[in-house]
Amino acid sequence: MKPLKTSVILLMVILLVQCSKEPDPITNNPTITRNCKLSVIVQECLDPYCDAYLGLAGETVALFRNQEDAILNNDRITSGTTNNEGVCLFSNLEFDNYYIRINLKDGNYISEENTPNNSHSYHYVPTLDSCYYENNDVLKCN
Repeated sequence: MKPLKTSVILLMVILLVQCSKEPDPITNNPTITRNCKLSVIVQECLDPYCDAYLGLAGETVALFRNQEDAILNNDRITSGTTNNEGVCLFSNLEFDNYYIRINLKDGNYISEENTPNNSHSYHYVPTLDSCYYENNDVLKCN
């Protein structure tokens, strides 16, 4: 019985030492990389359910650090224009949260998107005739 008791005590000591170990600074402080991509896809829905759609070309898409800057259209980080498929691709982004602003004909679309490290994120923006955005990502229809 004594060897079993000694083994249990030894196991508890080992577990206690492992639990109190300082975290490895390498895994605790990830390196910020610029390997993130973000595709913003602007689509004109041809029906209310957006089962059929067309990409909207020529829309200006801007990225901001915070919502207030996006609403005021101040301190943009970068911007681009959608291609014929309605896609605007941002490359070499740091992994972070970004606010997307698109000045559409019927209002300003603003929404947050996260770009995880070493990833390619996709952000879809539906538009619909007679509907609009008011500085947010909620599509309002008349």
